[in-house]
Amino acid sequence: MGHLLGSGRRDRRAVSLRQEDRGRRAREQECFHEELVASVRGFDAEYAFATLALFYVGARTFSDDRAHAVAADGIEASVLAGGITQILKFSVGRDRPGDNRGSERFLPFHFSTIGKSYNSFPSGHATEAFAVASVIASHYENLWIESTAYGVAGLVGWSRLHDNAHFASDVVAGAAIGTWVGRTIVRRHA
Repeated sequence: MGHLLGSGRRDRRAVSLRQEDRGRRAREQECFHEELVASVRGFDAEYAFATLALFYVGARTFSDDRAHAVAADGIEASVLAGGITQILKFSVGRDRPGDNRGSERFLPFHFSTIGKSYNSFPSGHATEAFAVASVIASHYENLWIESTAYGVAGLVGWSRLHDNAHFASDVVAGAAIGTWVGRTIVRRHA
């Protein structure tokens, strides 16, 4: 009988250890997600222009015409895509998910007031990230560079969903606008 009781305690202890291990792994994964989100959270106009400035400095330092074209096309794409996005944000007036009023709440042509943010559609961060990524990918037709550029842009979009700042359709629309504008600018200058 004592043998059976001891076995039950060991089983409970083993289950408890597995649960603790799962909890620890979940906390570690959440910390990783938070760090990943924090690393791409700021990719808006400032990060986009900083990235393009690095291309410009590289172009000047190494007399690299392709890097110069990335900087010039990237700035043009960033400004144009950003303008389109701001016009759409004001025209569509979609509420943000963090405001907890649903995905179908719109107030077009309305300036945001404190506590009310009707500027969710499309995602400006995703637009900027994909505009820059598409310019880089179009100029450097290399699988590794394309994957890296679009991968970072995708992480920016994911971070907007993770932070509950946008609905998925906001991010997809921003990515589509940024990609279309970036590729169009590069084709126009080719």
